[in-house]
Amino acid sequence: MGPLRIFRKLICAQEMCSKCEAVDDLSVDCKQCGKRTNVFWAEEDACKFIDYLRQSRSFANYIYVISHNSRGYDAQILLRTFLELSWTTQLIMDGTNIISMVVEILHFWLSECSMYGSKEHAQII
Repeated sequence: MGPLRIFRKLICAQEMCSKCEAVDDLSVDCKQCGKRTNVFWAEEDACKFIDYLRQSRSFANYIYVISHNSRGYDAQILLRTFLELSWTTQLIMDGTNIISMVVEILHFWLSECSMYGSKEHAQII
C-alpha cells in the first residue's frame, strides 16, 4: 500500500452577464462584470469564494450559482461555511442531496435539476 494521497478540490467560477453571455472566450474580461473566470481552493478559500459572490453587482438583484457537482461533498463545504457564519439558509433536498440552497441574494442550483422534472419528491427544509 502506497502513501495516502489527498486530492484538493477546486471551486472554478465562471461569471457572465447579459453583456458578455455571447462571448465564448472566458479569458476576455467584461466591462460590466469584470474577470470572468476565478479559481478557489474549496476548503481553504470557501469564505473567499463567498465574498467573491457577495461583491456588489449593481446590475443584479440576485446571483444565480449553477453547481455541477453539489449533490455530494461540494455543497456541504459551502453549507458548513454559511452555518459557521450563522447565516440563514433555505435548502431543497432530495434525500441527503442538496438540490438548491438560497442564502441572502445567492441562489445555488444543481445543474442536473432539470432531471427531476417536478420537485414533488424534493423536501424543503
